[in-house]
Amino acid sequence: MLFNYTIAQIDTTIWYPLQIGNIWQYNYAINVSESYGLTIEVTSDTTINEKVFYKIRYEDKYIFQRVENNNKVWEYNILTNQEYVRYDFVSPDKSVWNLDSINGQYGIYETFPDYISIYGDSLISKVYNSAYIDTNSSKKDTSWSPMVDGMAIIITKGLGITEYGQGINWGSFVGARINGYKIGEITNISESIISNTSIILNQNYPNPFNPQTTIEYTLSNAGNVSLKVFDILGREVATLVNEFQNAGTHHSTLSALHYNLSSGIYFYRLQSGSYSSTKKLMLIK
Repeated sequence: MLFNYTIAQIDTTIWYPLQIGNIWQYNYAINVSESYGLTIEVTSDTTINEKVFYKIRYEDKYIFQRVENNNKVWEYNILTNQEYVRYDFVSPDKSVWNLDSINGQYGIYETFPDYISIYGDSLISKVYNSAYIDTNSSKKDTSWSPMVDGMAIIITKGLGITEYGQGINWGSFVGARINGYKIGEITNISESIISNTSIILNQNYPNPFNPQTTIEYTLSNAGNVSLKVFDILGREVATLVNEFQNAGTHHSTLSALHYNLSSGIYFYRLQSGSYSSTKKLMLIK
């Protein structure tokens, strides 16, 4: 049974509440005219390398995270069999804390405290703007820019992530179920999950890349498909696919030479019907 609760009942000493059964729902904006309901759910826990992680259903994939002393959120990378710090609540601005051989090394440009209004109540939050550190050069090239990940992530005490960006898309908090109580409006969970798994967009490989990389995706149903690439400012720089395709797994190749792309961070977005998914890639020349 779910109970509506007030802000006074939230444990606002906890930055990132992880417990089996907790869910968060967002209105996920694809662009100014399209959006859909996104549900993130803690489904179970598991032991990895002698540490307990929570298994979290996130869009069309699962991620594994654990919280350490309310100070850091660790995330497990299944490809490297290693964990890395995803969020740090205690390190100062311009700190480098995330070293991951697949996704690269990241730091935080700003973690300034802020307040966010949740249904009329004000809660303390942190606004995260990350930066990429290129470790391939002899002298680390640090891109300290709040735009490096497209949008910021807002984490609110007691609720966890309340707003986040993914490339050029943006998710705003609608409601949550935390420790058996709920806040806001929660739609049917199963319908939300089913509607968001009609396609699966994989991470490009290799990443970072030079001069070309492959993007793989799977369609559960036939339909019109669009696969486009955008720069960090949201400008379209390449259209890789724009056609009707059958269900199944497909591949597309992005050539930096063909599209005259310069080094930097880009985003690729796959759309089919009402579904859209965006991921980040990096070109290093």
